[in-house]
Amino acid sequence: SIVIKDGGKIVASIGLRETTWDYNDERILLDRWFYVHKDHRKSGHARALLWFAKEASKMKGIPVVVSVGTTKDTLRKLRFFRKYMTPFGGSFIYGV
Repeated sequence: SIVIKDGGKIVASIGLRETTWDYNDERILLDRWFYVHKDHRKSGHARALLWFAKEASKMKGIPVVVSVGTTKDTLRKLRFFRKYMTPFGGSFIYGV
């Protein structure tokens, strides 16, 4: 995990957990959270968090899985991850 602070307040953070897929024994780094405060979304913090996740993935030699929950910002987040997380996969979630 990594935390970015500004003036003592947390403005960005990512938490990664090494685990396996539910259906096989392949190891992955799964994000538990990916957070950037709304006032810091143009600061470069999100790119720094993704850099950290990709470096952790390289160091461990296992894929990293970063998720996007269904929110009003889903498409914006997907565009961001597609730009900075290549090769890019995808998951689809239907929320009622």
